[in-house]
Amino acid sequence: MLAVSVSTASFAATVNVLQGQVLLSRGQGYQLVDGATEAEPGATVVVNPGGIAQIVYPDGCMVQVQPPAVVAIAPQSPCQTQQPPTDGQQATDGTTVGYGTVAVGAVVVGGGIAAAFILLKQKDKPASP
Repeated sequence: MLAVSVSTASFAATVNVLQGQVLLSRGQGYQLVDGATEAEPGATVVVNPGGIAQIVYPDGCMVQVQPPAVVAIAPQSPCQTQQPPTDGQQATDGTTVGYGTVAVGAVVVGGGIAAAFILLKQKDKPASP
């Protein structure tokens, strides 16, 4: 039992209030955070308009929380588990990565450049009599 409590404590993250009102729910309703507090995986952080919070994981990984986001404390540091998004997945900045779209765009641009090159080369040749 002691080993379980020690191992879960090592996964606690620190929630820091950088500005404004920050609320933390540990499953029993939201409580106002004053300064800094530790939170276990699964706890959720909400920042009211005008506020900013920071979640700091044991490995030093920092996640900033701004309204209107609701962020859950992850069981592992996001910096350790972060992998590049694959085709169609959403990146961390909210954009969707579409490598298929990029490939099609590259083929179209490349084809346009090749066609222009061929046309310009043909203008240098004299016309047949």
